Amino acid sequence: MNPAGVGDRMISAYKPAGDLDSNQFRVACRRTAWEMIQAHPWFGLGPEQVKAQFLQYIPADVPRPLPSGAYMHLHNVYLQYAAERGVPALVAFLWFLGKMLWDFLRAARRTGAEERERRFVLHGALAVMIAALSAGWYEHNLNDGEILTLFLAVCACGYMAVPAPLAPTAQSK
Repeated sequence: MNPAGVGDRMISAYKPAGDLDSNQFRVACRRTAWEMIQAHPWFGLGPEQVKAQFLQYIPADVPRPLPSGAYMHLHNVYLQYAAERGVPALVAFLWFLGKMLWDFLRAARRTGAEERERRFVLHGALAVMIAALSAGWYEHNLNDGEILTLFLAVCACGYMAVPAPLAPTAQSK
């Protein structure tokens, strides 16, 4: 009833577990991300520069020593993207994701119940996208090769299940 400690994670948001808790660590990452984004909103710091420049952007009011954690990325795929690539790149990224979600949802709604396999693939693609993008609020999950490969493969399968638009016929001309 508690897959992978989800309940413990939810409780820790309200009752931190001391030094082992990752909530304060993620607060420091979020605050630092905002500083990076404000300093470089258009083009970001550049690829792979978050880790290299992290200490330069920690707000002065963040208590030292920093909470325990891995400060190699921002532990939020959206903040990471904006800090590395800039806000316009994040907007484009979000547009692509939204377009995929819209295409899959629209195709799933238009697919009849008799096409069970097509509906299954479309619903599966939607579920995987929502799960991966939700997890992205708390981790830079699309930076992991295994996760990104699976995510892209599922999205490709989703598009394979989207029916092609009807080609114009001689009657419609």
